[in-house]
Amino acid sequence: MKRMLLAAVIALASTLPAAAQEAYPSRPISLVVPFPPGGVADLTARPVATAMEKVLKQPVGVVNKTGAAGAVGMQFVATSKPDGYTLLLALSSISIIPEADKIFGRPPAFTVDQFAPVALISADPTILVVRAESPWKTAKEFIEDAKKRPGQISYSSSGIYGTLHMAMELLSNAAGIKLRHVPYAGAGPALTALLGGHVDALASGPAVILPQIKAGKLRALAGWGDKRVAALPEVPTFKELGYPEAEFYIWAGLFAPKGTPEPVLAKLREAARLAVAEPEFKAAMDKLETPITFKQGADFQKFFDTDAHRLAEGVRKVTAYGRSRPTYDATLVEVGPGTPAGEMLRRYWHPVGVAADLTTRPQKVRVLGEDLIAFRDGEGRPGLLYPRCCHRGTTLYYGKVESSGIRCCYHGWLFDVEGHCLDMPCEPPEKTASDRYRETFRQPWYPVQEYLGLLFAYLGPPGKKPVLPRYDVLGDLPPDEEIVADGNNIGLEGETTPCNWLQTHENVMDPYHVFVLHSSNSGNQFVPLMGLLPEVTWEYTALGVKSHQDRRLPDGKLFHRVTEVMMPTLRIVANPFVKRYGRTDSVAWTLPIDDTTTKIFTLYRTPRGERVSRVRLNGKRWAELTEEEHQRMPNDYEAQVGQGAITLHSEEHLAASDRGVVMFRRLLRQQIEAVQAGRDPLGVIFDPARATVTVEAGNFILEPA
Repeated sequence: MKRMLLAAVIALASTLPAAAQEAYPSRPISLVVPFPPGGVADLTARPVATAMEKVLKQPVGVVNKTGAAGAVGMQFVATSKPDGYTLLLALSSISIIPEADKIFGRPPAFTVDQFAPVALISADPTILVVRAESPWKTAKEFIEDAKKRPGQISYSSSGIYGTLHMAMELLSNAAGIKLRHVPYAGAGPALTALLGGHVDALASGPAVILPQIKAGKLRALAGWGDKRVAALPEVPTFKELGYPEAEFYIWAGLFAPKGTPEPVLAKLREAARLAVAEPEFKAAMDKLETPITFKQGADFQKFFDTDAHRLAEGVRKVTAYGRSRPTYDATLVEVGPGTPAGEMLRRYWHPVGVAADLTTRPQKVRVLGEDLIAFRDGEGRPGLLYPRCCHRGTTLYYGKVESSGIRCCYHGWLFDVEGHCLDMPCEPPEKTASDRYRETFRQPWYPVQEYLGLLFAYLGPPGKKPVLPRYDVLGDLPPDEEIVADGNNIGLEGETTPCNWLQTHENVMDPYHVFVLHSSNSGNQFVPLMGLLPEVTWEYTALGVKSHQDRRLPDGKLFHRVTEVMMPTLRIVANPFVKRYGRTDSVAWTLPIDDTTTKIFTLYRTPRGERVSRVRLNGKRWAELTEEEHQRMPNDYEAQVGQGAITLHSEEHLAASDRGVVMFRRLLRQQIEAVQAGRDPLGVIFDPARATVTVEAGNFILEPA
């Protein structure tokens, strides 16, 4: 009988989970935080771990397992062994991510029923912050400006459908505004983006942003809670401002994998209860300005279910149905006279043609939204005039070029390359003999200069005309090389490209697209070396933005590639066919012909008689491809024209790989604001001694460190 009883006990013990057969915990515990260090989850998890160590008498280590707005770390815990040794410190986004997966029709990374709720630790009322130097002093001003400029005010977040994203979406729905979302890989990077000026606003918990507010770097506009934050008593809530539907909290809670034995869960709940009561934990949370909101068991489950339902409803509203009318950022992209970008662009020289193509036959030229007439007079001087004759308005396109200028076909008025009226054959001789009389009929004109075979025009205020820059990489030519002036839209295709200049130009600061568009998606369009995924960094320079791209080679060496953009339209990209290593042998300009038409002009040095390579696909030139081949092997033209005549910035969701694009847009906006304030924009040069610009772009091989 004793033997039978012993056998039964042994058999029963073998069916119990291991956690129930040993004292829990008997070894270290991992507390997974699915976000990078520095964010709300991380700042909450560390004092939680420290306090629970004291209660559980075992190490509790914080593990940052990041990616996909927290989904990577949450999925890791959901699929971990349910033994109490792998826990999760999650935010409210744990309810959002599964709902977003449903909307996109993708397999869920996890579901909420894969977790066993342990305890709610805190519920942070979220705060809307902007940089201290921003124009918005109140939330009312922010919302009113957003209504006037839909899609133009940007904000960062910890990731698409993350907690910081949802807070702003709830505000947008409640206030009837459209903001531009720029997701980052965590709350820490999102804050860095705001402080660095890459975005305009951020929703965040007090723990993250209070030090920056106290340091005078950020300004708080309003809170999402139902009452004001104790540390910011002067900051109203959105509920006070008339938007109660926007109420939102970034709560932090402890979870274990579903299936964790109830005795283990009970011990974890008790450990959490004792931990939040520890004086050291309270002090840590007070330092973070984060209120402790402890709930466990059925109370936490009810809170969790209610919040999950509300957030799921919010996620479902962020769909295509009922979306706001999309918009573009007019401040950056419109280039006509009197527009913000147009006036800034007019402070620089722009290429308008190839010098060898300009003859005594008048040519139509369109630049920055203006229609003009270009010609070369009989003495070889280039001219660029307003097309409508100042006499009766007929076009000078049908004029006749003479040694001293162009003569209107209608009544014969003769204008030189600077618009001076030299002859008026139908007017009384005594009047036309007077220089003063003729000067009253001066034809509008723009200055033109030639540089290495390209024609450049200055369309800005005469008193602000800068020196035409030179570029060091195009100097000191050996006898066997030549400079080629090219107006054939190298880098794009066609005579001109039917889209806005900015979406083609900012592409220079997007080196990651080479790995996809020019390699894995369309087949290798350059050389295999360019098809490797690079490690990329960006930096501001004295004249623009520069990117460094490193590709590790099999022999351990680095293929180091540098590209540059200089204000406002200079694009310096080394040959992607990598014919040689060293600094680039070309510089190019993106010409904004008008708001929806672009052309690239290039100067490049080459061995005499050689010309630059163009991409061939299936052995064909781009223009020879069938429509099916264009679809199967798209190039820059298809990708950028495919964004639309002017891309809709309000529909963008920029990510970390777009940092170079964001940096260039910000720099561009700063130059627009400088001109509006009466200052000179970056890179205009008035001293001829400083006219030579140093270029750093190129292809290089670096030896292993």
